[in-house]
Amino acid sequence: MDKPNPIDFESYRDSKQMDEVIAKLMKDDHALSLMKQYVGLLSPGFSIIRAELNRLNV
Repeated sequence: MDKPNPIDFESYRDSKQMDEVIAKLMKDDHALSLMKQYVGLLSPGFSIIRAELNRLNV
């Protein structure tokens, strides 16, 4: 039986906050090391799907 595909969900207030968080992570060697370990645990051939969802105002 195939392994289940992991789902990683991240949420930010807005795209500005997301950009700020990513910029900080890219400068943090420890965070980059953990990210590399995480990616190494994913199945070969995995893909990242990124979507930006906005609140619906009715």
